[in-house]
Amino acid sequence: MTLRRITSFALLSLFLLTAACGGGAKTPGRPQVAGTPDAPPTSPPAPAAASPRPPAAPTRPASPTAAATPTAAASPTPAASPTPEIPPLEAPLERGDVNTDPDGPVYKVQTWLTALGYDEVGVVDGAYGGKTEAAVQHFQEDRGLPPTGVVDEATWEALCLAVTAGNVAPTEEAAAGGGESSASLKQGDSGAEVAALNARLSELGYDVCGIPSPEEFGYGTFLAVSLFQRVNGLETDGIVGPQTSAALFAPQAVSFGSLPPDFEAVSVGAVSGSGSDMAYVKNALWIADGEVLRKIDPKSGTALKEVALPNLPFNYVWEGTEHPISMDAHSVASAGNSLWVGGTAHFVDGTGMPAPIVRQFSAAGKPQDTFLYFYNTMAGLQHINYGEGDVVGLALDEGGIAWAFIAGRMGPPLLYGITQEGSTVLQTEFYSDNFPDFGHIAPAAGRLWVAAGDRRGNTEVRSVLENGTTDIRLLGGCGTTIAYDGQRVWVGGEGRLVGLNPTSGAVEATAGIEGKVTLLTSDGAGRLWAVTRTDGKYILWKLTTR
Repeated sequence: MTLRRITSFALLSLFLLTAACGGGAKTPGRPQVAGTPDAPPTSPPAPAAASPRPPAAPTRPASPTAAATPTAAASPTPAASPTPEIPPLEAPLERGDVNTDPDGPVYKVQTWLTALGYDEVGVVDGAYGGKTEAAVQHFQEDRGLPPTGVVDEATWEALCLAVTAGNVAPTEEAAAGGGESSASLKQGDSGAEVAALNARLSELGYDVCGIPSPEEFGYGTFLAVSLFQRVNGLETDGIVGPQTSAALFAPQAVSFGSLPPDFEAVSVGAVSGSGSDMAYVKNALWIADGEVLRKIDPKSGTALKEVALPNLPFNYVWEGTEHPISMDAHSVASAGNSLWVGGTAHFVDGTGMPAPIVRQFSAAGKPQDTFLYFYNTMAGLQHINYGEGDVVGLALDEGGIAWAFIAGRMGPPLLYGITQEGSTVLQTEFYSDNFPDFGHIAPAAGRLWVAAGDRRGNTEVRSVLENGTTDIRLLGGCGTTIAYDGQRVWVGGEGRLVGLNPTSGAVEATAGIEGKVTLLTSDGAGRLWAVTRTDGKYILWKLTTR
């Protein structure tokens, strides 16, 4: 099967680009820019709303031909071309900037760069990441501007004028002399071709999940395409260009799992219950399971110890009075030989509302005196103060900062950073299309990787810089468990784990595993430990690099 597109689509894109920069009639909405086959993507964007393929573009005005002209008739003097109106740039654009408005300046810059042939931009998603920065630097070098990677007034004006002047990269159709030609399908596309693509991927075992409809190219499709490309020895960019299309629909297409994975998965044994989070501390696995902390033998999966948290109250001084507090556990993290447990604090005497808390335990499961209590530092955030906030995700970085994903019932969750002395370093709301009910955290490459989801099945993976801004956002993936093994960020889903580059988010590795990954952690020595659910049973796995 060959994926096709007509030349008028590229002409329509150029028409809209010119209008957006002040040359020609104003056209509402963000232009859909024709992609370059198998171009490297930036971080995948949020799935676009379903939309039909663009209609044929208005016919381009024909250029005057060299017809015979009466000698007596004088040729009119050409009118001067009007100077295009350049839209204002309110502030310089740089890495870390994100637009939620499709007509925002980051969207415009990415669209202009793509049209000018700077394919390293990849997908137009409104997130100014590393690839957009590289494309801006490339453009600046070509135009004799300082290659800062920042879009200042001079760069903004040069981009706009270049697009208005029609200095866009030639399309495949134009290079071939017009007519129909093979083209690419990429994230944000929709229609019958995408439906056929999703069906073929599923047929070959590359599960497409988290997309609103079978006709949409969402992040689930991007992930499945990336896995197919990697297994079949193609450039892994998540875009279906001519090479990928030909390989995908060929009889000899290699299905998922046909090649050796990057990890050797060994089933260790059954565990009793899944819990909500898992951490590796001093040759043992600890699982948070509500009122119980469970210590697991990594060699067999058997329970070595259970710690009943309601039996371990401690005192908290509030307004000059000590109050006994108990907690339950919904997240765990390791730091050296210590275990940190996150959950909800409950006032035993009933004087306060439940609130998020983190407490330190020894490697043997003995509670320590150190705990981090978030209630008072979050005054004014109603959905935490009165919404029974809960630490559902927890991680400690190399600097000893505790990063907590705090879910509340009356608003979006919080991503919260706090030192072990109790000083707040970050407090930001984790907005999403649906308020996540849970989220797991993996610090890596100077940022926080967060896998979040809700009980309706909506999922996303997000890279958040330590100043709270989102750098990369991957929507509609297949899992909400996450861990960093020192080389890659691994996301666990249904029947597989996917290894992401910790800086760019690109798919770099895969590992097949039986069942749905419900818990995932790293032991700090390059190994991953996972718990999967299959037929109502929970199995512990050890995954070792081949």
